[in-house]
Amino acid sequence: MEYSKSIQLISSFDLVLLGLGEDGHIASLFPGMNLSEEKDTIEIYDSPKPPKERISLSLRKINSSDCILIIAKGRKKKEIIERIKMGETLPVTSLFPKKSIELCYFYD
Repeated sequence: MEYSKSIQLISSFDLVLLGLGEDGHIASLFPGMNLSEEKDTIEIYDSPKPPKERISLSLRKINSSDCILIIAKGRKKKEIIERIKMGETLPVTSLFPKKSIELCYFYD
């Protein structure tokens, strides 16, 4: 609860740095989740990956940032990047910051 209150005090971020999951998730926003949350933070009680219970910035709050930088490292991420390029709908493809988005990919 304290985290949520702290986040509400920030109108938007200048930069959000995110990792990219092998399934296309960002933050703790996984494929198949309802991403239309109107709050700044969301509580997750049944995450498909450990830990089961998490707290995350909502997609709305992430998209309110000026810039988003996504880091993807490793050969397993290459597959998800190809799916993104093909237009698959995933949480990462729902990112629309105010100014810019950049995907940086590093091979192992």
